[in-house]
Amino acid sequence: MGIILKEKIQGSAAWKGKELLQDNSWIYYWSKEAIVSLENALHHVQQKGLRAPDFTKEDFPIPSLTDEIAYFVDELENGRGFLLLRGLPIEQYTDEQASIIYYGLGLHMGIPVTQNAKGDLLGHVKN
Repeated sequence: MGIILKEKIQGSAAWKGKELLQDNSWIYYWSKEAIVSLENALHHVQQKGLRAPDFTKEDFPIPSLTDEIAYFVDELENGRGFLLLRGLPIEQYTDEQASIIYYGLGLHMGIPVTQNAKGDLLGHVKN
């Protein structure tokens, strides 16, 4: 049985789509330095012979992104409840490398939970 909210949602979580069209503060653009940090962590995982989802947060070290991760978590938990990350040159990575980056980021943002009835910890959404 689901939870039924009885109070009006307020604050930044009470957004409307038409408002978002006029405000792109929900879009975060990766800096070149951040991308290098993510790629270094990717290579660290690969050098250990690991694959997603079979590695830990410690296997994907991104200490220079602590502030960004804290912002993401705060925005998800206390802000709008979502954000869009842009600028990662995804076309340069294999599907496996992209999975490592996404899963590694997720490990720094919280605890993985299953995404479907099969128990997958990482889902792939394709157009």
